[in-house]
Amino acid sequence: MTFEDFQESFIDSALQTIQKHEGVLKELNHQIWSNPEQAYEEHNAHQSICDLFEKLNLEGYHICRGVYGLKAAMRIDYRQGPGPGRRVVAFNAEYDALPEIGHACGHNLITTSSVAAFIATSETMRSLFPEKAEFTVRLLGTEAEEASGGGG
Repeated sequence: MTFEDFQESFIDSALQTIQKHEGVLKELNHQIWSNPEQAYEEHNAHQSICDLFEKLNLEGYHICRGVYGLKAAMRIDYRQGPGPGRRVVAFNAEYDALPEIGHACGHNLITTSSVAAFIATSETMRSLFPEKAEFTVRLLGTEAEEASGGGG
């Protein structure tokens, strides 16, 4: 298989995965947009994302809530292989809103895009490399980006 063939297969698989989950991704986006939560208060967004993965019940996903000493932070991993995998691909989902203007910065879209990319990458890697590669795909849910992360 040439690199171009591999690349085309990867993209096709990722697109199919996103299309398969389009309904739940739109629902997640709407839930976060409709319920803007300010820094360190993103409990509904956190819950919505974790609930989505529990609802999808995809094999091999590990949900860790309240990580790194932050109640609304999360880490969701998809691992393939017996060990933790030296190769890690990570996606960042930030979901805090601003006072008075809510999600004008588009964090609901950032979260939805990151969740979609995370699922598409995990499922595509699983289908293209069944048991041939050891890797981890990770989704980091980060609270309070506007307060103390990139915007504060």
